[in-house]
Amino acid sequence: RMVHLSADLEPEFFAQMTAEVRVQKKTARGNRFVWVKRKGQARNEQFDMAVYVLWLVEKLRIGTWRQRLWD
Repeated sequence: RMVHLSADLEPEFFAQMTAEVRVQKKTARGNRFVWVKRKGQARNEQFDMAVYVLWLVEKLRIGTWRQRLWD
């Protein structure tokens, strides 16, 4: 899977998009993966918005829309 982004975006955008990492944590029921913020990274709104938009695209099946719907 890929996401294409403009090179004209501010460095803060990319910092927020990479603000979280997926790590494995041990629990009473075994290991599980969770997302945690990187140390020193206070903001991640851009990442959250990207997740919301991808969910909306899938929910509305935007990839299947014909041109007349866009018009």
